Amino acid sequence: METETVETETVETETDQTRKNQKNNKERVSLRPFFYVKSSRFKNVNINCDIDYKKMCKFMKYIILYLISFSAFAINPMAGYQTSNIKDENYLIKLFNQLHRNKRSSSECYERAHVWSYQMHKIHNINSQKMFVFFTNKYKREINGQWWFHVAPGVLFNNELYMFDPEFLDTPVTYESWKNGCIEHAVKKLTPIKIKYEKEITSLLAESPNANTRRGRKRIAYIRSRVDWLKSELKRMLLTDKKIIKADHTNWPFDDGRKEMIDINCPLITNYSEWKVAQETEYCYMQPTNMFVWEPSELEKLENEDQNKEAFVNSEVYTSYKKGFRGRFPYRFDQ
Repeated sequence: METETVETETVETETDQTRKNQKNNKERVSLRPFFYVKSSRFKNVNINCDIDYKKMCKFMKYIILYLISFSAFAINPMAGYQTSNIKDENYLIKLFNQLHRNKRSSSECYERAHVWSYQMHKIHNINSQKMFVFFTNKYKREINGQWWFHVAPGVLFNNELYMFDPEFLDTPVTYESWKNGCIEHAVKKLTPIKIKYEKEITSLLAESPNANTRRGRKRIAYIRSRVDWLKSELKRMLLTDKKIIKADHTNWPFDDGRKEMIDINCPLITNYSEWKVAQETEYCYMQPTNMFVWEPSELEKLENEDQNKEAFVNSEVYTSYKKGFRGRFPYRFDQ
């Protein structure tokens, strides 16, 4: 009898241990995501997860994409590139005035910018740079959905970037002024909202209703509710930390009598992917590039392939001129 009991206990112990091992293995499998990385640029990142850990894996995927997009290995379109620095204001204005004006009504901004950059380089040996402004989904949804990007060339004038955009402006302007001109709709819409909401908050908080009366208690509850709503709206519109600043020729390109404006920041980015993964945290992003970059899809392609562009492509220049401007192509390409 004693022998049989020992054998039974041994069998039960082995069975329990087997079940325990199987449970541990299952947990290890379900907790271990599988990462599949394709190409040296980490173009595709796939995470296969158990259903029980779907939320966790979705969060991990966003973290990985974020880290990849801000990787130190990402290509910089301005790497090793030097923008020409002009010292003479008259020469700066001369460059601007000589830019082609015979545009077609159907021309695109990247076509005009490419021709102007090539023109300055071909005729004056000026190395301009381009500045792309990329509007986010938040901007297109809440402010204006007409454009998703704009681009223009610029040069340094006494070490400060001045932008050339004769399609909309009559003179070279500072980068800050051009940036605010690009987000004109946001400035005009959000400035009065910021002023109105903050003025109302200040006025409400200055009240001191009598908490010992029913009417006073109702007024206090209303003030709290209204102030909370106003603050939540300012936060939703990314205006909580934004300041109202004086508008002048250094930061506003239009002669429309504007005296004040909201200071909306369009953060500078290094790579196209940074804009693609951050569509709700800002209204816009600015990406500087060398003069050889043609249009946004090329930025994405160069980033994915870890390459940079170091020369004009004749076919791109010719196509840009024929689509963007009227008349015969005025340049002869170097052999």
